[in-house]
Amino acid sequence: MTTPHQAALATDDQATEHITPHLAPDSTLSPEKWSLEVLPHDATDLSPVSNAIGGIYVSMIPGETVEPVIEALKRIRAQGKTSVPHIAARNLESDKALRSVLIACATLDVHCVLLIGGGATQVSGPYAEVMDLLETGLLADYGISHINIAGHPEGNPDDPDPEQSLIAKLNWADTHGMHSRILT
Repeated sequence: MTTPHQAALATDDQATEHITPHLAPDSTLSPEKWSLEVLPHDATDLSPVSNAIGGIYVSMIPGETVEPVIEALKRIRAQGKTSVPHIAARNLESDKALRSVLIACATLDVHCVLLIGGGATQVSGPYAEVMDLLETGLLADYGISHINIAGHPEGNPDDPDPEQSLIAKLNWADTHGMHSRILT
């Protein structure tokens, strides 16, 4: 049996984005808007950033703690912008680190995250991959309702079967009532 996600992956018309079919599109980060990615220390004066930018993605740098990401989320929110933190599984040194980011998201009214394995070659804590983050069940507990999942059209050197992994994440989102998008 082919799932809706397998069918979507098999067609070119939805190659860069998939919106979970049974959920309404996200009005704050609609596909019509542009996005911007910043390093945590660069999330300072965002006044020149156009209102055409729907979300400011904040990178989680391998080897750093979650604190710079949390501080960047606060600065972005204080400037009236929408932030989307990267949550990099292999970069999280502990369950407490994950909860710290999620508490900040809940406090700052952030409902969308980008889930990635992370560029780190070594696992820093209890999470080796995105499915480990999803299976904690913590995202919804802290108000996360929209997940962006990294897509790798060129393949993913960290994953021997990236297409199957992507389908598993999208199916997880469907099963748990989460809005999902593939970002490339």
